[in-house]
Amino acid sequence: MENTQLFFNKCLDGNEFEQWLVDLLQGYGFKAWRTKKGGEGDGGIDLIAETTEHDRLWRFAIQCKFQNAAIGKRPVQEVYTGVCYHNLQAYPVVITNNRAKIAVRTYADNLGVEIISCSQWGELRNLAKTKLFVNPNVKGLMAILTRRILSASNALDKEIPTEAYTTLSEKIKGMEQDFEKERLCRFNEIDLIDEEAYDLEHRALYLHEKASKERSKAILESLKHG
Repeated sequence: MENTQLFFNKCLDGNEFEQWLVDLLQGYGFKAWRTKKGGEGDGGIDLIAETTEHDRLWRFAIQCKFQNAAIGKRPVQEVYTGVCYHNLQAYPVVITNNRAKIAVRTYADNLGVEIISCSQWGELRNLAKTKLFVNPNVKGLMAILTRRILSASNALDKEIPTEAYTTLSEKIKGMEQDFEKERLCRFNEIDLIDEEAYDLEHRALYLHEKASKERSKAILESLKHG
């Protein structure tokens, strides 16, 4: 699939964004469909996507958010609740065209909800363009999309390894495990800060370009009217 397919700038509303995601996922080998039927509610789940990797079925329950502001905790709560309430054997995911703040990402991580926001879209577009794999910590749906784009075979295997402790006592083992968890949490916080910084830079660039276009329009209108 071409890099241009990773841009959703032609979407005008949430319905078009959902259909764009279905088409995108199907283009990368997923079985994907929308859950809404007529006027019925979706129970917090907009899309279901399935695919097979390493002889394993991966199923994702997705809530889509197409909006002009950063997402809050509510879509995270809704998709998590929807998966639990309907007893779906699926990984909960929130996909947005905008960004997610650190507090929201931390909250989602604690619930096991994956978020794909504008920073992840930037990574995927860069992957499609350069074929350079720069984020070894991807997982879940993002990892599968990464693998499909790169035609790689080890994206899902790039989990942070858990050390095999062979200490002399359970007490020492527990201390080492606690230290390892704290270390990984710190690295995760750093990653979240980096993601928010990327989001803010992307947003600043977008607003700068928009301001330049509006300024040019205003100048042209002024010239037309003398």
